[in-house]
Parts: sequence; structure tokens; C-alpha cells
Amino acid sequence: MCIRDRYRAYCARNLPEVQTAETGEERQVHDPEAFDVVWRFMGMDRAGTGRRVIHEYNSLSTGRWARMKNSLKKGLNSRPTARIFLNDQVREGFSFSDNVPFRCRDMGVDQAFFAKADGGTPEYDFVYAGSLDRGAIIRRVLAHFRDCPKTGRLLVIGSVPDDLYKAFKDVKSIIFAGRIPYVHVPHLMSQARYGLNLMPDCYPLNLQTATKVLEYCAVGLSVVTTDYRWVRAFERTRGASFFYLMPDVSNLTLANLKNHAFHTPSVEDLEWDKIIGKSGVFDLL
Repeated sequence: MCIRDRYRAYCARNLPEVQTAETGEERQVHDPEAFDVVWRFMGMDRAGTGRRVIHEYNSLSTGRWARMKNSLKKGLNSRPTARIFLNDQVREGFSFSDNVPFRCRDMGVDQAFFAKADGGTPEYDFVYAGSLDRGAIIRRVLAHFRDCPKTGRLLVIGSVPDDLYKAFKDVKSIIFAGRIPYVHVPHLMSQARYGLNLMPDCYPLNLQTATKVLEYCAVGLSVVTTDYRWVRAFERTRGASFFYLMPDVSNLTLANLKNHAFHTPSVEDLEWDKIIGKSGVFDLL
């Protein structure tokens, strides 16, 4: 479920007086001037049409010349009534200095992830859920499971690029579940012992919230992760204890994990309705 749908669901449950409509691909086209508030997810918005306009920045620009792209968006986008940022790092990355009111609204966790499993023996040692477009680290980890069978069984949830699937589809210790309905993800995650977070330590990915880490914690998994700025800060502020992979992932063994003092923090305060309510984004209306 995307953040637009999260907002609409929040309004339906908590702000029934707020009526919403959505425009975009395969959706009805609306006249911005017909609404009290136009909420745009950026992107570019040079025209700024609407009575009151909110610009939401859920991420910094990626790819080549990322910082230059941020500067272009800052310089070319119209001045809105208010802005929303994922977190302080994203806000600082754009460096707006025009005193437009803002809020930060971080990522949250769906309530379904807090339903605990029945406590039976996990079917998988590891689960990885999310994008497989994470550069060399994904291939390195998959190759490790192929070459070191005693590493355990890995369940991969999500769409798999053709080249990765062809290279690893015959590895018995790797199970590709493919893209499955979101409603089934919490149960599948709960069938594992460890949640893998494989984020490269590169800008801006290393500054942005890893939603899957929040979901792993909600399910109660022990977290095994690459080392980068956001996850270190999250671990520190939450009083957690994660296991950090070496760059060549050679320390990814069941023996090493068994000897690590894991601590999975509570993230119940990060349930979506609580995150949205606490952020104050609807105060901007």
C-alpha cells in the first residue's frame, strides 16, 4: 500500500470530514482549483496550481548527479503552502530556506505485522523482502548461499530480475516466492528466524528509512544487515542489537549468528496510524 493510500485510509478512520480523491495514471483527472488542498508527491511542480498546495518529498534524488537533481527541484519547483519530508535528512538534503511550514512524516508499519506467529519451528533461516535492485550486494549474498550450503535456507519475497533468477533458480537453499499480495507478507516473514536488510552504503539510500527493518522488528525477527548510517542510528536510538555483515559477507554463517546477542526492539509506536497522527501532517490543512 502506497503512502497516498495510507493517508486516505487514515482520513477514513480518523478524519471523516476530510474527503479525498486521487489523480494520476489510470485514475480520474481532476481540476486542482476544485479542491481546497492539492497534495503533490514530488517530483516536479513548476505551475503550483491549487488554492493550497502541499509538496511531499518521500526521498532524495537517486542515480547520477543526485545532489544536482535536488538543487534543480529546489530551484524550479513552485513555492507551496507547506512541505512534508520523510525525515530530517531528506529535509536537509533539499535545504529549502524560504520559511515554508513543514512536517516530517517517517515510514510506518502495517498493523498486520504485529500479529505474532504461533511459535512453531521456522521453515526458513532467513527472509529477504523488498527490492532486488540493490547493486552488487544482492548478487554477493545470493552467491554466498549457493557456495556455502551450510549458511541455511533463504526465502526471497519480491519481483526477481530475470538475470538473477536464471543465475540462482536452481540453488536449493534459495526459495524465490516472487511478488505476492501484501496481505500475505507478514505470515511468510514470520516463518523465518532472521530478516536480511541488504542496503548499499551509498547516497541517498543510506539516509532513508528501511521499511523492511521496521517490518522485521514488528514480526519479531532478528535483523542481519549491511552497515550504513540510517540502520546504525535506528539501532542506537531503539536500543537494538543487529548483526552486521562484512563487505564480502563471509561472516554470514549460522554459527556466527547463534553466538550474537541479538535484541529486536519494539516498534509498536511506528504503526501507520500512530506515525501519521504524531507527525501532524494533517495540521497543515
